[in-house]
Amino acid sequence: MYVLRVEIANFRGIKTADWILGGKCLCLVGPNDSTKTTLLDAIEYALSPSPYLNLSEVDFHDAKTTEPIEIRVTVGGIPPESPLWRDGKFGFLKRGWKLGCEMADEPEDEECEPVLTIQLRVDDSYEPEWTAFADRQPEGASMFPGDRARLGVVRLGTDVDRDLAWGRYSVLSKLTGGHEEADVVIAEAQRLLRKAAKEGDVVKLNEAARKVEEAARRRGVRPASGYQPGLDPKLVTFRQGAFALHDGDIPLRAAGLGTRRLAALAIQRAAVPDGAIVLIDEVEHGLEPHRIRRLLRNLRQGLDPSMPDSVDPRLGQVIMTTHSAVPLLELEHSDIRIVRLGGDKTEIMGPPKEAQGVLRTVPGAFLARKVLLCEGATEVGLCRRVAEHWKVGHEGVPIEHFGVEIADGGGSNARDSAIALAGLKYDVAYLGDSDKAKRSDIEKMGAKDVKVVLWDDKLCTEERIARDLPDKGFGEVLMLACTARGCDSVGTVIADALHVAKPDDPSQLEPWTSLLIVS
Repeated sequence: MYVLRVEIANFRGIKTADWILGGKCLCLVGPNDSTKTTLLDAIEYALSPSPYLNLSEVDFHDAKTTEPIEIRVTVGGIPPESPLWRDGKFGFLKRGWKLGCEMADEPEDEECEPVLTIQLRVDDSYEPEWTAFADRQPEGASMFPGDRARLGVVRLGTDVDRDLAWGRYSVLSKLTGGHEEADVVIAEAQRLLRKAAKEGDVVKLNEAARKVEEAARRRGVRPASGYQPGLDPKLVTFRQGAFALHDGDIPLRAAGLGTRRLAALAIQRAAVPDGAIVLIDEVEHGLEPHRIRRLLRNLRQGLDPSMPDSVDPRLGQVIMTTHSAVPLLELEHSDIRIVRLGGDKTEIMGPPKEAQGVLRTVPGAFLARKVLLCEGATEVGLCRRVAEHWKVGHEGVPIEHFGVEIADGGGSNARDSAIALAGLKYDVAYLGDSDKAKRSDIEKMGAKDVKVVLWDDKLCTEERIARDLPDKGFGEVLMLACTARGCDSVGTVIADALHVAKPDDPSQLEPWTSLLIVS
């Protein structure tokens, strides 16, 4: 199964949003507070089988409880034999999804994919109401937890410890077909522990128990058998998740965060039916880069129907968020969605193919608010040094504080990349050589509100620097070049450029400096 469309009104930071997803593996990126996690929460709340939602007034947009929360999630890929399509369930509310990403409320066209829209509505009573929705029958039909459970939604967030123990509603209980077996084991463990505590050599505990008994007797308490240390069965209960997964003798909950997250995802995947919808907030959280890449490849394999059968159930869709460049390097531009919060409308946009180059070379640009896109490595180095100088004059505050990313546009592709990023509503400035700049390219960038910075006199960056440096500064640069590349190599390049003979001793900089300054 997979989500095709998400419609949201008055939910947290989202006043309105209408997102047509258009993919099976999607990664949401955007600045902090751009509502990426809220989008995942909206999907989870609408499709989760949990009968309860912990809601308060802050879950309403601007805390206005007079305007109800409404979330509609349209799901496709529901098997034809699913009980959800029965007439006694939601067959009469079946809708159609056209190839052009349009909704047909009454799917008479055979080219329409059968879909079901689930609506979650919460008013100022804070009582959630789930219904199957269709325009032709707005009152819909109630969707109970068991109905929503058939959609197989899995959420992996930062709180993963609950998934590593057996408990009521825990994922591990699904794997064991309920908690009855674990209850029996825990009851037996309680008996053994109580016996061990009673018979064990716990001198200090026994002394403390006797002191408490004496004090209690002085206050009129008459113990039936006398106080002694023991295990309180109420403190070791199934509900509290005392029966948990261990790695040898060590509880898995004591492992590192990354290991716990991966283990929790493995448990969830094993417990849901084929075609599950997986939601992952901050996919990189607690994981090293190599583990992030492995996780993403594993998830993509789970989505690929052509891959050989594996022990894990097949996935229907993966929707994740990230603040790291590592996942972006592993994904294609078609997998990325940029989240923009502007006024009363949240927009979710996919980058065009022209942005693929930036995604591969400088993925951090997609995580910034403003992008200074440079034509090549020379401009990047220059801007980074200027940025250090800028920080000195601004009380030590770096440009990164304002969400600025200096990115290498990759030469001739930089102009197309600047246009693509500007189309995604990034603030973009372009710095490039003017020796080969085309007026048509400059006009295209200007039309997309890209701030274009080019050198005067149709020069490349290196030429502009050489002309603007004072004599002493030029000599120092020449000395640095000779130190880095060797005087003979530098001399050959200069001689060829000026069409003059290379001197016998290129290490003598004075003739070169004079000649180049005159030129």
